[in-house]
Amino acid sequence: RPSKLGAMACCPCFEGLAPKAADSKAALQLCARKVPVSALILGSGPLGCGWAGDVSEEVAQAVVQKALSLGIRYVDSAPWYGAGLSEERLGRALAEAKSITQDKIRLATKAGRYIVPKLESARFGERVETGYDFFTDAYHNNIPVWDYRKDGILESVRQSKQRLQRDFVDCMRVHDAETPERWSEAVGPDGAVQTLVSLRAKGEIGQVSLGFNK
Repeated sequence: RPSKLGAMACCPCFEGLAPKAADSKAALQLCARKVPVSALILGSGPLGCGWAGDVSEEVAQAVVQKALSLGIRYVDSAPWYGAGLSEERLGRALAEAKSITQDKIRLATKAGRYIVPKLESARFGERVETGYDFFTDAYHNNIPVWDYRKDGILESVRQSKQRLQRDFVDCMRVHDAETPERWSEAVGPDGAVQTLVSLRAKGEIGQVSLGFNK
């Protein structure tokens, strides 16, 4: 639909078309498509200073502002991305977004981890994320703890809303429940799935989905 930017901005992309069953050995065909920029989602993992290395506050804010100026209206984050750093930066950037657009900016984030100070992390035992590989020492001294039980999910959602400066999150994904133990917690009684569905029924979040790598 037309936006305040004028005609809908589009960007080129490619759609993979699987070969027909009768020609199953044929190579995958790529067909050019044009997709509205507003249909894209800005992934904010790099703003948490992980695989992209250190990202300054100034660069993080500039990235979000540039994405909004180009027409993106949906942003994704997670507590895992920089132990809350990505969400905090998004919260600050989106608080200033009215200077760029009056459109609603939709937000997706994830649940299954909450953030604690490293100095207090010993009491969480094996739930402390020892594989945390974000470079955030210059910004805070925190670390994620995984927990897919009801209280853990509620705390995860509470913290995310606080960092994002939002009372409502459009989509909440169960994040990285990929081991048998984590999956069992997530889908068990009073686990992540039931808890998020309950929050949706209360109008506290929008969609419920999964965010896995495997």
